[in-house]
Amino acid sequence: MSVKPAKIQFNGGELSPWLYGRTDIEKYDKTARLCRNFIPLTEGSLKRRGGTRFAAQTPQSNGVTFQIICSPAEAVVKINDEIQSLLVVAIGDTVNYTVQAPSYTSVSGKVVVTDNMILRVNLVSLVEQRTLTIVANPENAVIKIKGYQRSQYTGALNEKVAYVVYCDGYLLQSGQVVLDQ
Repeated sequence: MSVKPAKIQFNGGELSPWLYGRTDIEKYDKTARLCRNFIPLTEGSLKRRGGTRFAAQTPQSNGVTFQIICSPAEAVVKINDEIQSLLVVAIGDTVNYTVQAPSYTSVSGKVVVTDNMILRVNLVSLVEQRTLTIVANPENAVIKIKGYQRSQYTGALNEKVAYVVYCDGYLLQSGQVVLDQ
C-alpha cells in the first residue's frame, strides 16, 4: 500500500474538474481539488475567509419601502434615528420617525409597515403669520405676488412682500408691502 505525503502548498488555487487526471502538469501538486471558505496565499498556505455581515436587503428580497415626504421641503427627516427619507424594511417591521424644521412644530411617531408606504407630513409653523390679498379692478388683471401669479399670499409677520398688477390698457402697479396687519 502506497502512502502519499500530505499537500502543504496550495498556491496553485483550485483545480478545474477537467484537469483531475492530469498529474503531469507542473502546478498539479500545488492545487486543491476543492477550496471552500479558504483563501490560498502566494506563499503556499491557506487562510480562512473572513466572516460576512448583513449590510442591507436587496430590492428583490421580501422588503417593502417606507418613505416620508414632508412640507416644508427643507425639514430634516429621521427614520430609526438616521437622517434619511426612504428605507427598505421587512414586512411587519416597526419604524420610528421624526420630522423637524426650524420655526415649525416637530412630528414623530411609530408605524408598522405592512406594504410599500408613503407618509406625507405637513409641519405647522410656529411663526405668527399674516395674509395679503389683492383685489384688482378690472377683474382680468394679472396679479403677481413674490414673482408668482396669485392674488393671495400668507407669510410671516413683518415680512416684506413685492407685488405687481398689470392689464392691457392700464398703468402697471407695483410695490412692496410689509405684512404687519
